[in-house]
Amino acid sequence: MSILTSIFKDIFTSRNRIQSSSAQIEISPQSYYDAGIKCLDHRDIAGAQAVYAECLQVFPGNSKARHLEFAIHSVTLQVRFPGSDYLKWLEWFHATLTPKTYVEIGVESGESLQYARPPTRAIGIDPALRIVNSVQVWSKMFKLPSDDFFLQHNLAEVLGAENFDLAFIDGLHTFDQALKDFINLERFSTPTSVVLFHDILPHIPLTAQREPASELWLGDTWKAIAILLKYRPDLHIFTIPASPSGLAVVTNLDRGNDSLHRNFDTIFKEAMALDVESYLPDIERRLNVTGNDFGLVKSLLETRKP
Repeated sequence: MSILTSIFKDIFTSRNRIQSSSAQIEISPQSYYDAGIKCLDHRDIAGAQAVYAECLQVFPGNSKARHLEFAIHSVTLQVRFPGSDYLKWLEWFHATLTPKTYVEIGVESGESLQYARPPTRAIGIDPALRIVNSVQVWSKMFKLPSDDFFLQHNLAEVLGAENFDLAFIDGLHTFDQALKDFINLERFSTPTSVVLFHDILPHIPLTAQREPASELWLGDTWKAIAILLKYRPDLHIFTIPASPSGLAVVTNLDRGNDSLHRNFDTIFKEAMALDVESYLPDIERRLNVTGNDFGLVKSLLETRKP
């Protein structure tokens, strides 16, 4: 009996939804995908992985297998990181900090930008803008890479303010680009400004490669936090274990500190040699992971310098 037939028999026959005859099960990429999703609905990750493996063997290279792989990784990380996900946290940061000014790098569809609320003034930057979610605040969107934005525009002039209060970095999934985005933002910061980094807490090595190796791709953005913790001990940094890939919080910024820019080439070479698998056994300590707890994070933010 194939994994597919076994999964359908175990899941459906016990519930009297369908007969268990394998002749009634269409063997197709879609049926494998459906069986895998049924496993995930019951948090049977091992079963879903077995379905995925058999699907690849029977239908090599099919898109449904890649979609199932994405779902498996997503559920695995949800199980690994219980509690509020990163979007709930973004909503919380906007509600708690009520920032006057907000910058988001990596807007895409506006899924995260939608949590900004008046009277916040927001700037969105993304070379592939395709806003489909409602944006509730005064905003300006820039359809270009973040490096180009900072070369062509003065953020203070665009914002109509000398500094930003909250920023979210969720652009290109490479550590060096995330680091460049931080460097550019810090020039318009105050010690109480807050920068959030997405995709920085990997637990599945395949998802955390520099080049995409799976449907769920975090990239090597996690290295940016490792770099900041080493080269900028003056910053206050902690990581919230929010699904699916963590949310780092950076405060106590210093717009006059250009050490990251001056040492960028050395930092880049050093970080390129870092390997995610060697980091994983101790990654929570290394990235200063805290709890997924609103009260705890609020108390940590209250220590920001005035």
